[in-house]
Amino acid sequence: MVEDPSIQHLISWAKEGDMFYVYNCIELSSSVLPKFFKHNNWQSFVRQLNMYGFHKSKFIKFSLWQ
Repeated sequence: MVEDPSIQHLISWAKEGDMFYVYNCIELSSSVLPKFFKHNNWQSFVRQLNMYGFHKSKFIKFSLWQ
């Protein structure tokens, strides 16, 4: 999902490849999550990320997941 060039404006890997950026969680939830998961719930997606060891870093303009 993160490597899909058609949604790079919503989610993309950082240059280092050890984290990714989410630029618009509302649009990502409504248009992208249902293609990969059985839901479109942002909080469920966040719980799955946390379960796999990702955590949110604090940035003002967008979400950064490490």
